Amino acid sequence: MAWHAVILVTSGYPFSDWRYTGEPVLAFFGYPLPYYHTVADNALNLLAYLPLGYAWALYFRCRWFAPLAALLLGGALSSGVEFVQQFLPDRIASNLDILYNAAGSLLGALLAGLSSKLLIVRGWHIRRQRWFAEGALTDFGLTLMVLWFLTQLNPAVPLFGVVVQPGGLPQPWVSPIADAMLFLRVLEALGVMLSVTAVALMVATLLAHRRHLALAIWATVLVALLAKMVFAGALLKPAEFLAWFNRNVAAGGLAAIILLAVLVRLQRGWQAAAALVCLVLARGWKCTGRSTKRLTACCRCSAGAMATCAISTA
Repeated sequence: MAWHAVILVTSGYPFSDWRYTGEPVLAFFGYPLPYYHTVADNALNLLAYLPLGYAWALYFRCRWFAPLAALLLGGALSSGVEFVQQFLPDRIASNLDILYNAAGSLLGALLAGLSSKLLIVRGWHIRRQRWFAEGALTDFGLTLMVLWFLTQLNPAVPLFGVVVQPGGLPQPWVSPIADAMLFLRVLEALGVMLSVTAVALMVATLLAHRRHLALAIWATVLVALLAKMVFAGALLKPAEFLAWFNRNVAAGGLAAIILLAVLVRLQRGWQAAAALVCLVLARGWKCTGRSTKRLTACCRCSAGAMATCAISTA
């Protein structure tokens, strides 16, 4: 249910400025397949529905008809989503998206059948109880983390923080302080600090035992970095692999480590509250300054603000 909600929210965001273009509402089903599309978008559309297909197959107990049911359900859900998106100004109804979403559902169902035969599901439940805290909120948190990892497949989304490109600032632009470059550096460093802290605290709230905390945080960051580099390597030049990293990012990461040394000692509930505060601040940090719209044009929010940023990039 949580992943259904994530799909619906991310697909319909920002739920404003609805309009009707005058085109027949079902015409997009018969459009020629888009000439321009990217590997990252297609991969995201495929992977986003894979968990749904997996869950639907488990619901049908991996019977012979489960893959067909997952394919039909995925296609129906995606068709409904695309139908709604044609009324949103920043969205486009795409029949190619429906094909990839349905394929993702089918692939998820096939993986469920394979994993059930290999006892992978049973092994996951054992590790779920051993490594992670109990409760539905932990399951929801794990869903958010999976969503955060999926956002890393888009090379246009920075791994952490707010990436500022001074050369791309719209003119005229007035800095809130006298030293504009210093302001941009602080903006970038604090964005990284807040995003890293939010992700790390989210991981901390999910774990059953604190002795695994350091390993879990480092593993999360390294896996996300690896996913980012692999997909960036497929779409960008090798010189751009680490273009997002600079001394401002390093300073923000160091500040996050210092801040986490204090916050990880808090109780689980306070850690969750602190993660939420950092997430909200990281999301809003890109709007810092008097010229909010202008600054937003040259700053991109990190996927570290997991749920919120996933909504804005889906």
